[in-house]
Amino acid sequence: MSNLRLYIPPPWPKTGTAVPLDDGAVRHINVLRMQVGESIELFDGVGQSGQAVITALAKRKGECRLESVKSIDDHSPVHITLFQAFPKADKFDSIIQKTTELGIECVVPVMTERSAPVPKGERLQKKLDHWKKVAIEASRQSGRVSVPEITAPIHLRELKQHINNSEICVILHTVSNTDNIGSIATGNGYSKVSVLVGPEGGFSAEEISQAVEMGLKPTGCGPRIMRTETAGPAIVTLLQYMFGDLREQK
Repeated sequence: MSNLRLYIPPPWPKTGTAVPLDDGAVRHINVLRMQVGESIELFDGVGQSGQAVITALAKRKGECRLESVKSIDDHSPVHITLFQAFPKADKFDSIIQKTTELGIECVVPVMTERSAPVPKGERLQKKLDHWKKVAIEASRQSGRVSVPEITAPIHLRELKQHINNSEICVILHTVSNTDNIGSIATGNGYSKVSVLVGPEGGFSAEEISQAVEMGLKPTGCGPRIMRTETAGPAIVTLLQYMFGDLREQK
């Protein structure tokens, strides 16, 4: 099997035909000093994996021949959506990267009272394109065939319309009497979970009340108070262990 995986967006051509390779793909090939005739693995982000052979290489472009294709369902048994209060600097990149590796299905940036300013207009579109590339690269490196969705930002007050299909929705809260995340692990578990993580500085009291009114359950991680960029990956890890594919498979 090839030690190089490349993302090729759908639709794919029929097997036996040529697939163009862009500058980024060629750069990966050159870093590994691969040559024409060597095999590579392709994935399309929505469930297809393929084997291909490099047929042409130039400085900034190339081609490969698609040899075989198979469908793979690598989704976790629990569909997790992370609603993340938008953080400062490049912390959102790290949150996308780590939660993608952990098998998340969707990441939604949320505007709150204390969250960082969200880009607008053309700057926002560039950021959305960048975040998608971060998710694709994390999927490529971690062996995922599926790529999680990274949506446009929403305001906290819009959250209700985005969580209707979830079986349980939680908001991470640091109050000492908040139920621990482990207390929600009842019955046979859940297949769709939504998690809201706050900004640096936390939610305001009004936002907590607003979230509870929308149906979110305040939940904590015991005595641990984590940074916003730590909380998302940590809670996804716990949920994957309780309900997903990080637990022991029987």
